[in-house]
Amino acid sequence: KIDIKVLHGSTILDLQGPKSSNVLSTFCNEKTNINDWPLRSARIVDLDGISCLITRGGYSGEDGFQIMIKNDNIKHHKLSSEKVSELLLSHPFVQMTGLGCR
Repeated sequence: KIDIKVLHGSTILDLQGPKSSNVLSTFCNEKTNINDWPLRSARIVDLDGISCLITRGGYSGEDGFQIMIKNDNIKHHKLSSEKVSELLLSHPFVQMTGLGCR
């Protein structure tokens, strides 16, 4: 049996591409070794003080991660998802794109 629960007030960010594990690992503490995560695994990870559920998927045909963030945590007057987006975009290998750009 599979239960599906709609999570209102949450955001999913995707980090895709061959360098995604190296990029994401730069924002995790030293105990979180993302490079060792198997495909289809999930963990709760702290990114800049924000608790995120991160899964390793790679739906784009490349390695990748899905980052789920609850937006009930406002940090420095910004939604948690905005803070995590800014954190990821601060890396020189990361750029924003849409699904239609594949």
